[in-house]
Amino acid sequence: MNNQLENLAAGAYVLTASRDACRDTLRFSIGRELCPLYFPNAFSPNRDGVNDAFGPQGVATLNAEVLRFEIFDRWGGQVYRQGPLPLMDPALPWDGRSQGQDLPAGIYVYFAEVRYEDGQSATFAGEVLLLR
Repeated sequence: MNNQLENLAAGAYVLTASRDACRDTLRFSIGRELCPLYFPNAFSPNRDGVNDAFGPQGVATLNAEVLRFEIFDRWGGQVYRQGPLPLMDPALPWDGRSQGQDLPAGIYVYFAEVRYEDGQSATFAGEVLLLR
């Protein structure tokens, strides 16, 4: 008999154990963090296949939707906007260009709004260094 439960998804569970005439029930919930995403602090869109795009990073099994993903230059001008898209959609990351033109190296500001499968949402904001 295996008494272990592994890899349970977030949710509410009822566990019942019985032996002979005895029976016991346990109700429990498994939560998950709302912020399993991270954003790198630099990328180099030089088309070498390594860190060529910037966007939220997370596990492929995370069922989340990026409602808004925006990039701004140092003057506050919006240079990129995407969404709503699934987290792992290849169209989501920014390639360091705006209107088809390569942008100069420098610090850019990002903002992202993400909705998780349970309906909860989170916002992320920060800076990213574009390297050329």
